[in-house]
Amino acid sequence: MKRLLFVLFSAALCSVSALEYSRTDEIQTFRPGNRSKVAENTIFFPEFQFMYGLFQNYLHKWIDRPLFFDRDTRYPDGTFAYVTGKSFLKEAEIVKSYGFNGLGSLANIAGGALYRDTDQFAVKAGKLPVAEVVQYGYDGNYKNLKTILEIASKSPFTAKINGKILVPTYNVFYSNVKNIQPMLDQARKDFPGGFYLMAQMDIRPADVKNFLRNGSVPDEVKERYRQEIRNILTVFDGIQINPAINYTDTDGEYMCRFDTSFYLKEILPMLKAELAKPEFKGKLLGNTILHGYINHMSGVNHGEFGTARLRHSLEASTLGNPDYVLFFEWNEVNENTCFQPTLYNSLALQRLIRYAIGQFNGNAPAPNPGDDPALPNLVFSSRETLKSGEPLQFELMNIPDGSTGNYTVQAVINDLDGKEIFRFPTESVAKDQFRTITYTIPSEQFKGQYIIRPALQISEHGKTVPVNNLHYVRIHPSVCNVYKSVRQPLRDLLTPDSVNFKVVPDNNGKFAISAELHSSEELASLEILDLEREVTAADPTNEFDFRNNMIVFGTFSMQGAKYQPVSFKVRNSEKWQFRPWHAANVNFAYQFKRNGDTAQGSTLVWCQPCNFTLSIPRSDIQNAVIEVSVNGKKAEFKAADLEKYGKMAALVIPGERIRLDLENFAKLPDIPPQLKSKHAAISAHLPSAAKYPVYQLRAVTVNGKIYRSAPIMPRRPSAQTTVVNIFSETAKKVVAVPLLTDLLPVLNYRFDPAPGAMIRSGSDERFDGQLGGGFVYCEPFCSGVPFPKGKTSAPVWKHENGIDYLHFNGENQYLNLPAESFPRGSFTVKLSLRPAKTATPMVLFRHFDRWLGSVSAYLKYDRLYFAFGDRELKTHTFATNLTVTPGKWNEVIISYDCQHITFLVNGKSRSFPLTARALYFKPFIFGGHDKIEFGIDRKMTYFHGDLKELIIKHFAERTSK
Repeated sequence: MKRLLFVLFSAALCSVSALEYSRTDEIQTFRPGNRSKVAENTIFFPEFQFMYGLFQNYLHKWIDRPLFFDRDTRYPDGTFAYVTGKSFLKEAEIVKSYGFNGLGSLANIAGGALYRDTDQFAVKAGKLPVAEVVQYGYDGNYKNLKTILEIASKSPFTAKINGKILVPTYNVFYSNVKNIQPMLDQARKDFPGGFYLMAQMDIRPADVKNFLRNGSVPDEVKERYRQEIRNILTVFDGIQINPAINYTDTDGEYMCRFDTSFYLKEILPMLKAELAKPEFKGKLLGNTILHGYINHMSGVNHGEFGTARLRHSLEASTLGNPDYVLFFEWNEVNENTCFQPTLYNSLALQRLIRYAIGQFNGNAPAPNPGDDPALPNLVFSSRETLKSGEPLQFELMNIPDGSTGNYTVQAVINDLDGKEIFRFPTESVAKDQFRTITYTIPSEQFKGQYIIRPALQISEHGKTVPVNNLHYVRIHPSVCNVYKSVRQPLRDLLTPDSVNFKVVPDNNGKFAISAELHSSEELASLEILDLEREVTAADPTNEFDFRNNMIVFGTFSMQGAKYQPVSFKVRNSEKWQFRPWHAANVNFAYQFKRNGDTAQGSTLVWCQPCNFTLSIPRSDIQNAVIEVSVNGKKAEFKAADLEKYGKMAALVIPGERIRLDLENFAKLPDIPPQLKSKHAAISAHLPSAAKYPVYQLRAVTVNGKIYRSAPIMPRRPSAQTTVVNIFSETAKKVVAVPLLTDLLPVLNYRFDPAPGAMIRSGSDERFDGQLGGGFVYCEPFCSGVPFPKGKTSAPVWKHENGIDYLHFNGENQYLNLPAESFPRGSFTVKLSLRPAKTATPMVLFRHFDRWLGSVSAYLKYDRLYFAFGDRELKTHTFATNLTVTPGKWNEVIISYDCQHITFLVNGKSRSFPLTARALYFKPFIFGGHDKIEFGIDRKMTYFHGDLKELIIKHFAERTSK
């Protein structure tokens, strides 16, 4: 059983400053409970997603990638595969190091063929370090279930319990029981050897919140769960359940929190009682374990909280003594549910899970092979980035490894230059105790600090070892879309023999970057990061050669999905090259062939970014013309224009809404092959997409150790601050905080037709918008929002009285601005618009994709209306009674300081009290869409009229000081 100690500090003092924080102290054991299970031994395994091999190009779409990335496991040139034998078997070996018994394969629907492929990889190799566990998600098609059961029944690697095939569920819920019964009956006739087909039971977040609030739930709620358990066990061969339930603290953190107490107190006793009944003898109990769900594209984030969710989930699961434990998922990079070692996770999850499984099975703890016993088996976790007002957590987790004795650890917070800001008390830790100490600090206390650097002081036997190369934490005044934790085992930190890293600005806005590193261990990669993302790397092959070539990054996207014939040509250049983008779910250009001056082929264009790169010699740029043809429709771009503007775009086939975006690329296009050398160097001369770049050198060894340098910020903001109202997620109230003025985004969009179907932010390229578009995953028109057929989505550039402006047709034309361009806190939006006269209400803008972010603004009877949908899904609607005159230019300003919403139209103003918070970070759409939800309560038109100014400020301009 765990022991929780909560110690609160209202203030703590050091020689530099005072800092308020809270402290928790937890001890966990992971010992099995007293339930009698069916399986002789519990099976532990992660779910494997076929489409994410160790060879995919994870850059610039996802925020993490496999720690043991290896391009040598990629498919041959000119082909494509979701999984290769080399990659699969290498991952299976890694899986074994966790103490897992199996590797779950998601095999229903299209996954059936890939499940057969992976099984054949194992057969051909003559071995598999772990057993395969086939998972099934009900789709109503018995043919799919039969196919995977046939493969599983013939495979020598299939996991079985008491001679029966184990088939855990992937989202087979109780609601499907009536539909699945005939299929189960047929399967049991066709496979007399037997199988265990499981069903998932969900726990409702509302019941958990009620339980946490009142300490119990009504008897009728308990009876409902009891009946659901009986219904599942009557039809299926067992029940699968997640012991950690997500719920939203509407007054607290942006991330969803988790709870295991409801499961332990209410649900687990019911499960044990029902499974012990004679009619349910032989039925299985399985658990699903997550360590978090972090989606940097959708805004949905179920917090990891260091390792807290995983630790508590594992502990709750072991107390039920389950027949199997499914870890969700091994390598799903879209939602960052990876249990696989990654750059963020390092080997922290491997160390924790290996220990927990060992304790459950009664094994003595032991270090990882190659561990240095001079350092404790301690894991430090923190967030990579935060938005001011969010709580910052530092987690110290000690994992026993068989050694004894005590050591002390002290956490320190330094500023960007390494100067100490705060020092926590010294903690004494017993090596043989699984113990986790967590400090939680309200981040709004770091006034004027953009970068903070955690460090540790480890002391044992009178010797103190400093740990200074931990990942820094960046605290942005208004923006955060990465909510992952960075887990850093001290024994997996690389200490180079020597390192030299310099960044020098030039007079043209670029930076001369040089780095050299010597290591006693063989390196896999050496990379330069800017704002935590890869921009260049050591590559002895010089694959892309930025000095002599312009690298063009291109993306096709469309609403829907369609195979399209595509061709590329670069006129006035003989040595240009085309290269596919090797990423999952792209299916692009692997079969393209170069014939003379043209590369052509066919590709699927859909809601996944269909990316490619072109390489054009710099000596050809002034005369080169990029010509792209899609189904016979051409788009042309002068290479010199692309170099000048940085980004350009076009709707290649407007009626089918196929758009093409091009970028003069100054980032790493693909991870180079592994270095496999103990020395590496980088020399580069690059621009930065950021006004205030933050550079870092990162090295990864073949064995998975990571070195992270201190950050370098070659251009710094001034000390000037602006007082902004923000929401403190710790205090659960609005507080006024001085934030660095230079870092507060002011997006004054440039109305310039030269780049084509796009609009530049005028500040930071990550906020650049599209004319139309928004067809990519988690953008407004990916799916779920109706769109008229056969129409263009881009407004039209027009010119009048020396001014360029955009005209919107009122049917389906809009601007799509990226997530976080419109903030989740204080804001000012300024518009200069000329609406047409309409009898139907029209949408102005929304903070929305297919799900709510927060706001909807619209015109009705020439009056301005505004709606704010909050975290409790409550809509606050405001009728301003301010007139926006049709046929004339109007200045509209909407300002929100987290306490009041103020509307100013042509000099007349109205203000209302409002303290609502945004539900999710989402894109900002001007001109649409018209989905009836959260303030849009009737059929409306898209914006009809003209727009010549759009400014978004991440503070309330009228109340700032």
